[in-house]
Order: sequence, then C-alpha cells, then structure tokens
Amino acid sequence: MFSSAQDVMLIGGIPAVLSANTTGTLLRGVFLGLGGEVDFYAPTLAELEQQGVSVLRGFFRLCRRQGRSPLLLRAAGQQGYVVEDLYACLEEPARNKGIDLYRVLREQTQCFHQDSTDTAGEIVYLAL
Repeated sequence: MFSSAQDVMLIGGIPAVLSANTTGTLLRGVFLGLGGEVDFYAPTLAELEQQGVSVLRGFFRLCRRQGRSPLLLRAAGQQGYVVEDLYACLEEPARNKGIDLYRVLREQTQCFHQDSTDTAGEIVYLAL
C-alpha cells in the first residue's frame, strides 16, 4: 500500500504520517505538529483524504472555541512551531518530486481556511 514507513499526506498545510494495518484493510493518518493528537481512519485512500479534511477542520474549530493555537510550539526557549521543522524535512522529498513545497502549502492553507466545504485544495503525498 505505502512504499515506506514514512509516507506523508499534506492536508490544509499540515503533514500527516500514513500507515496501514497488517492486512492493509484499514488506513490511518496522524497529523504532526499540532497541539493535540489528531488521527483519522478509512478503508481507502480517497476516504482517508476526506476523513483527514473533516477531522482537521473539526480540530481547528475546537481550538478557535477554546481560544488556543492549533499548532504545537517548539520546546521551551525556542521560538516558532514544530510544523516549521517538519516542513524543513519535507523540502527535499518535495523537490525530488518536482513540487514547490511552499507554494503547495500556501495554496492549501488559503483554500482550506477560506473554503467551508470538505475540499482542501490539492492533497500532496510524499515519502521520506
């Protein structure tokens, strides 16, 4: 199903690590760099994308209601967010696939936060 243990899906500008159960009948995504554990499951990749969009939107809504940032801060004494470090790790795999990572992130983020439907712009897959 997935080519490596480090397959990543980008949804709404947030990376999610992908895995499958031992029989390959259930797929799982876990968003990285968020201030809470946000995971999602589905039997097919298309459904996993939809679940990821839905779950991420729900997490962002919850964070807005609670008045907190959805992004995980770096360790004490370091400025910025963990997701920035994740982007740095994704730059080379994206470049190797001919993808401008930061263009995709800008487009995804803009589309994801402006669009109230279940679409999130182009969803990108990378293998680390």
